[in-house]
Amino acid sequence: MFSADRWAKAFLNSAGADVDESLSLLKAIVKATGGIYFEGSSDARHLERLLHCALKKAGIEGFCAELACRTVVLLVRKHLFPHSQELIEALETQLRVQAGVVTARIDSASPLEPEIQSSFIQHIKEKTRAEEVRITTCIIPELLGGYRLLIDNELFDASVKTQFAEMAISMLKD
Repeated sequence: MFSADRWAKAFLNSAGADVDESLSLLKAIVKATGGIYFEGSSDARHLERLLHCALKKAGIEGFCAELACRTVVLLVRKHLFPHSQELIEALETQLRVQAGVVTARIDSASPLEPEIQSSFIQHIKEKTRAEEVRITTCIIPELLGGYRLLIDNELFDASVKTQFAEMAISMLKD
């Protein structure tokens, strides 16, 4: 089973202060190789040679290039390359958290009043100890009321639609 958070932590620990450059190279390699199907050790060896050659021709060498290259090769070797985008998203999330930035999306049935949105921001800051909260809002009339809050891939659903669904399930159990 693939754990993007574990892979991201290992990548961040390895990258250290060079995380931004390493992540940029990882993204570029994943994007460049994304349309090619890879599987197993044999493909990983070929890919590693190709990547080293391509990076060298582009004048990109050093620790960051090696880390990005080895990460992609290991994903291929372990048959996990299809999860590379999940890894990149987990890396970006962990970097935002380290920087004290939390991203959130609030879905509601109707536009939120500015005071309510400010209240959400303050509550998120308190709960996550974030220095900055970046919020986007989305109007979804089907929610009927209440809200859904998505904070860095964690969902809190307090919508009327979900509450009705939970009541219906509860009534069917009885």
